[in-house]
Amino acid sequence: MRRAVGIALSLALSLSCFAACRNGLGGPKDGDVVQDGGCPLDVLPNHDDFWIGLWDDFLACVTTHSTADCRDAMEQREWGPIPGLGPAFASRALRGTIAPGGSTYQSPELAPEGDLCVSHDDIDWNWNVYPDPADAPLLQPANLDEDADHPGDGGAGAIEAEWEAMYLDPAYQADADGGANDYHHFPSPAFDMRVGDRVALRGAAVLDCGHAPFRSELHPPYLVLWGGARDGGTTVVHARATALPTRPRDFGALAGPPDQGEALSADFPLPPAPDGGTLAISTSIDWFLDQPSVVVDHGCDPSAGTSLGSGGIAGPSADVALASPAAHLVAPNQPELASGFFTLTADPSGGRLVVTLTPVARPHQAVFGATVTAGWSQPDGGG
Repeated sequence: MRRAVGIALSLALSLSCFAACRNGLGGPKDGDVVQDGGCPLDVLPNHDDFWIGLWDDFLACVTTHSTADCRDAMEQREWGPIPGLGPAFASRALRGTIAPGGSTYQSPELAPEGDLCVSHDDIDWNWNVYPDPADAPLLQPANLDEDADHPGDGGAGAIEAEWEAMYLDPAYQADADGGANDYHHFPSPAFDMRVGDRVALRGAAVLDCGHAPFRSELHPPYLVLWGGARDGGTTVVHARATALPTRPRDFGALAGPPDQGEALSADFPLPPAPDGGTLAISTSIDWFLDQPSVVVDHGCDPSAGTSLGSGGIAGPSADVALASPAAHLVAPNQPELASGFFTLTADPSGGRLVVTLTPVARPHQAVFGATVTAGWSQPDGGG
């Protein structure tokens, strides 16, 4: 979760960050940007200083390198491997239940404060997951810290999932009422996710060093299933997927074609079966965007670290500035093409609904949204 900080760096710290940046980015002999190995845990006085130093490094970098190269370099340092789990990688599964907090409950209410637009394409949507016991090793000490954004759950901890909101709702725009870029007035993306829902994700398991304290995250996912009981005695499961991951994208290339082991499965509770009832399961493809374009409504201003139109509030300490571009996806809705990229199956098993989302091919980017609905029909024909 993103939180703003307002700590001024000393001159000595700024100079040390500049030196570290220059060393890490390579000298002027070849002009190449050299990525480093990810965010360190213990190099500066505290986590907040590391984040501000990262921003200073970006400003130093763009004096001699392209903005694109410097953005990638900062991204490599902002997210890193989770301690104790080996190298960071892009294809890790996480299963559990939706926990409170995240973008639904946090302060700020809908959008993170202080996101560096140089490493974020849009306003991230965040939700917390109480992991199943098998995935508890993903938790880090900071994941047990409770605040307005993250539940402590008596020390059990939660893992944040973070994905640009437009991948959950392609039409979403983080655009405040009246054109003022104040996160308090941002609308919510239109999708159905509730505390207590069962959830499964596959994506990049990373340590987020962009914000204090350093927490482990699933950021970004590229396959997501979630759902549970809904009104009318039904079980509803939602699916989202991309053919290629979004930022941070460099934690290991996804194989093309996808590996067999990438299929993501989760089981969801079915409503009680009436005597003689028949289970009806339906699947609908809500949208499929093949090779979508990202429409950016407020561009990133590299000199300030915030989106254009932010009222002159500059840098990572801005409390109310829109600190990443407001974007949405645009492409024709072509559901007939979805099966060439993803398959979605749903079958009953032991009183549960087992839903499986499988990537099929990755020739280029595509974005997929679907819904599975299951319910019992009554013996007399009622629903």
